[in-house]
Amino acid sequence: MVLSPDSAACLAEVARLSLPARTIDEIRARYRRLCAHFAPPRLEVASVVDGARTRLYASSDRAPVLVWFHGGRMISGDLETHDPLCRQLVQASGWRVLAVDYRLAPEFPYPAAFEDAALAMRAACSLSSTVAVGGDSAGAILAIDAARRGCAAMVLVYPMIDATLSCPSHVEFRTGPGPSSEDMRFGYDLWLPPGTDRRDPSISPLFDTNLAALPPAFVAVSGIDSLRDEGMRFSQKLSSPTFVFYEGEVHGFLTYAARFQAAGDVVARIAAFLHTSVPSFASAACSRGATTYEL
Repeated sequence: MVLSPDSAACLAEVARLSLPARTIDEIRARYRRLCAHFAPPRLEVASVVDGARTRLYASSDRAPVLVWFHGGRMISGDLETHDPLCRQLVQASGWRVLAVDYRLAPEFPYPAAFEDAALAMRAACSLSSTVAVGGDSAGAILAIDAARRGCAAMVLVYPMIDATLSCPSHVEFRTGPGPSSEDMRFGYDLWLPPGTDRRDPSISPLFDTNLAALPPAFVAVSGIDSLRDEGMRFSQKLSSPTFVFYEGEVHGFLTYAARFQAAGDVVARIAAFLHTSVPSFASAACSRGATTYEL
């Protein structure tokens, strides 16, 4: 596959920034710096309320709630890296968005993040009877686990859902371009204690054989991404998901909205999907630039 112009320009700019990523602190600082560097103009929403490990964005206190679990390989990412995205989602959908600042490895390995996700879901359900879940990259693991417990809809963007790293795209993109299979392995190795069964469906939802109870799903996948094949295979196991394939984009484009046109497109498509899943909310139009189809 060929890099899109946006992907090529982004990779060149990241290389010019030359941000170190040797230690955990450097990895986290690098991700925060890149998300800030490629952030779109700040969007204002009616209210933003911080909790102990959450941040609630709202344009209306009567709207449904989308719980969002950020990406970052379970070792990085936070409320600030995904603040622009959450504001975009509120503006595009009209829903409230509850961002979750779950604990990260290696300080807090598995299952700490799952415990925090469960608490966040209880908080969301206290706010509204209509709750959807979403997550990008590693956040998809937590979103799928939350969806198993019952919700209105599920949104997954380039999901990181196979701790065995066994799909062909992990060979194709072992060293990149962009976030690589080796980067994903590094995250899993810090998150999962030695001896963990990496085919456990709670850790690797790709191996779950009982997906019938999952709600309507939206799945977006990047073409230039070691996670590409696991996202596609998971979609094929779901019942009539809305699937969008961004052929020339690298992993991580969603949080780099100032650089990627695809970021705005996928936000619009998520909003449209949520409105379709909850018919009481008006539908929204999507821009062009990706292929949408039912699997």
